[in-house]
Amino acid sequence: MLFRSASGGYTDLDKLSPSSQDAAWLALKLAVIGNLVKKANLPVVMDDPLRLLDDTRLAMVSKTLKNIGAHMQIVLLSTQKAHGKIADHAISLVPQNTNK
Repeated sequence: MLFRSASGGYTDLDKLSPSSQDAAWLALKLAVIGNLVKKANLPVVMDDPLRLLDDTRLAMVSKTLKNIGAHMQIVLLSTQKAHGKIADHAISLVPQNTNK
């Protein structure tokens, strides 16, 4: 798969860093989801799509997810506690440490 860079050239996905690859795939998925929003009001479940994003990309993706989330329900599963901060509602499934 080829991606167009900001300079106008093309880059193969395999030549991007893991973080950039993750961001590229997520952008493609969000574009498809954005298109589906227009056709059906179905919830979207995403399993840990943000794990490799740096803070800048995380902020951009968060804004995009909130825009899409205004039109449909998005359930975001993550192993990163910090990702709960970008959600409107977060539920932790990790048992709390109970020192007795």
